Amino acid sequence: ATEDQVDRIIAKYWPDAKPVVVLKLDSSKLEGKLIYEANIGGTTKYYHLYQGFIPMNSIVESKINKPKL
Repeated sequence: ATEDQVDRIIAKYWPDAKPVVVLKLDSSKLEGKLIYEANIGGTTKYYHLYQGFIPMNSIVESKINKPKL
């Protein structure tokens, strides 16, 4: 997700969650194919990582976040 999408996504999928950990990634260090696209039937675009993984060295920041919505 982009930074602007994080609070909305947390509120939609984990409304009763306690604070969650949000990781900011350096996309140049991701393994695989990163695509910014809409889900099937949707119009809002999100990042999807295909045929890959998120290496630990791609994490540039972590924070505890509770949605503001």
